Amino acid sequence: MKHSKTPKRKAKLEKKTFDVCASDIETGEETLARVLATDKRQAIQITKKLIQSSPLLRKTTYGAFTAVEMRHDHTRTSCSAQRKRGPV
Repeated sequence: MKHSKTPKRKAKLEKKTFDVCASDIETGEETLARVLATDKRQAIQITKKLIQSSPLLRKTTYGAFTAVEMRHDHTRTSCSAQRKRGPV
């Protein structure tokens, strides 16, 4: 009689809200995206995928990404205000 192995369950990580600022290295234009992710790294990865899937933003060459975890008030900020505020 064989025992079936049950798959190991991963601990469920809590998702947080991040504002991610993407800066175009050629024009200096900035794009702000709000995403749900477990950490800053994942927030930036999600934002990169969103940009690649957008016909409007796909051609832009983004060189800098900044992710900041949002506080509970969820106030939308600009990229420059995000840099001034710094990490939460």
